[in-house]
Amino acid sequence: MSLELENKKVLFVGPVFYDYHIIIQKKIQELGADVTFYPEMKAAFFFAILNTLSSHLIVLSQKIYYYYLWLSVKNENYTHFLLIRGYKIPSFFIKKLKEKNKDIQCIMYQWDANKNDPYYHLIQYFDKVYTFDYKDYQEVESLRFLQLFYTEDIKMLNKTESVLKYDFFCLSAFTLSRYNSLVSFMKFCQEKKYNLKSYCYIPYKTYIKYKYLKRIPLDKKILSFKSLPRDKYLKYLNDSAIVVDFNHANQTGLSMRVVETYGARKKIFTTNTSILNNPIYSSNWVQILDLDAIKMPKYTEDVNLEQKEDLSFDNWIKTLFA
Repeated sequence: MSLELENKKVLFVGPVFYDYHIIIQKKIQELGADVTFYPEMKAAFFFAILNTLSSHLIVLSQKIYYYYLWLSVKNENYTHFLLIRGYKIPSFFIKKLKEKNKDIQCIMYQWDANKNDPYYHLIQYFDKVYTFDYKDYQEVESLRFLQLFYTEDIKMLNKTESVLKYDFFCLSAFTLSRYNSLVSFMKFCQEKKYNLKSYCYIPYKTYIKYKYLKRIPLDKKILSFKSLPRDKYLKYLNDSAIVVDFNHANQTGLSMRVVETYGARKKIFTTNTSILNNPIYSSNWVQILDLDAIKMPKYTEDVNLEQKEDLSFDNWIKTLFA
């Protein structure tokens, strides 16, 4: 699949999520385009304060943010607009961008479910709209289904020798539901004497909020206030037999963690039952985790995962811009 992005100018708006926004920007630049990136919102800490006060303040804040963002880009001529998620982005920004750039190609990719962050009302402004959420895709005819991706460093794990140190590896960002799930799974591993490597990241302000404002007891020993560096994540992933995934209750799409597990050819043990309907499902690769009755997963005979849909990063980018 060839792309004609040489000398094109791309406006990219999306979440600051680990270093994935940097990886995406760099790849588009490698294809010949001039890319300008802007975060979809102000700093997370600022948003956390507004959300504590009132969710209506977030809507107002986003309108102000995108007004000033428009002032920053209104004199530029763009050939492409790539929006990833676009948390509560006001429609006036997209309208002005299209009015200024008559031939601009507008592409939206959603790696959140409409139930969490409504976006159906924005579809009318885009030439192509992709979603990772299979339920959203089935509900809306104009949506295209596109899984998330795994990067080259994940793929290279297939060629890296390792001695398995852990029966299970679980990396997650804190939510109260995920925390409680992790506590239950840790108890299971302790009772059955399985070796679990877990890493649950929580911002310190969130820990204070739950511990002292909401009076919810959190065990500090199983939480981390710093995100896990990429090199350590890759090592833990490579040294583990099975990856444990506690999915978001309102999402049916496969998380980045699950797709990276697929790319690394590791087994996945997940609470996401919707994966059973996913095009890349294989009982050899996936087993469902029932937190009410946890049992050691049993996988079927080996299959060649490379025969399944290509979820590489290059393919993801090319699909968006084709």
